[in-house]
Amino acid sequence: MESIVVRATNWIGDAVMSLPALDALKRLYPNADISVLVKAHVAPVFENNPAVADIIIYDSSGTHKGLKGRIKLAGELKERSFDCAVLFQNAFEAALIVFLAKIPKRVGYSRDMRGVFLTDPVEASAEILKLHQVYYYLNIIESLGGEKIKEPLPSIVISRSEKDFAASYLRELGIEEGTKLIGASPGASYGKAKKWSPESFAYVLDEFSEKSKAEVLIFGAEGDLEDANSLSKLLSVKHHNLAAKT
Repeated sequence: MESIVVRATNWIGDAVMSLPALDALKRLYPNADISVLVKAHVAPVFENNPAVADIIIYDSSGTHKGLKGRIKLAGELKERSFDCAVLFQNAFEAALIVFLAKIPKRVGYSRDMRGVFLTDPVEASAEILKLHQVYYYLNIIESLGGEKIKEPLPSIVISRSEKDFAASYLRELGIEEGTKLIGASPGASYGKAKKWSPESFAYVLDEFSEKSKAEVLIFGAEGDLEDANSLSKLLSVKHHNLAAKT
C-alpha cells in the first residue's frame, strides 16, 4: 500500500475523535503516503500531523459544488492514483466519490445504502455504536488488520510558532508557566441539541478545577459569546474568558 486517501469528517469534534484511527492507519502502513480529503474549516485539525503527507480541500460550496463538482473531485482523486480510500465520514456521497475515482480498495461503514460502492464494507454493529466515538473510527482500521488500542487519546499536533504564541499570550494573561489549565468550549453549531448547558459546564469545571488546582480557559468564536459569558458568570474558580479573542 503506497498511497491512501482518508475522507475526514465534516465537523471539528468528530475529526479530533478520528485522530487515533489516523495514527493507527499510519502504523499499519508506515511506508504509505496518507492524504486527507477534508473541508477547509476542519483542515487545521490535521495540519502538522506526522501521519499526514497532504491535505486535499473538498470545496463543496465552490469548485466541487453539485453533481458536476463531485464528478470533478472524483476525477482529481483518480489522477492521483490512490491505492486505497478510507472513509471516516458516513455519507453516501463519500463512498460514491471514491467509487467514481476508481480507487481499487474502498473501506468504510456500510451505512446509508452505500455498501455497494465499497470493496471492504464494515458493519456498524450495535456493539460498536454503544462505544465511545474514538472506537467507532478505530474499528475501521482494525477491520484492515490494525492493532487494538485499549486507551486511545486524540492528540492535535501544533507547530513551534503556535506554541510560542500560546506561551506569550498566557504570559499576557498573567498565567505563570507550569500552571495547570483546563479548556472549555461551551458553544456549538446547529442548535441546542449539540450543546451542554452552562450550568453543567460550570459544575464540572468548578469541581475539576478545585481538585486539580487548575485555572479555566473559556474558548469560543464570536457566535459563542453568549454561551461563554453565561458560563463565566457561573464559575466560582479562577478563569479567563477568551471567547472571540483568540
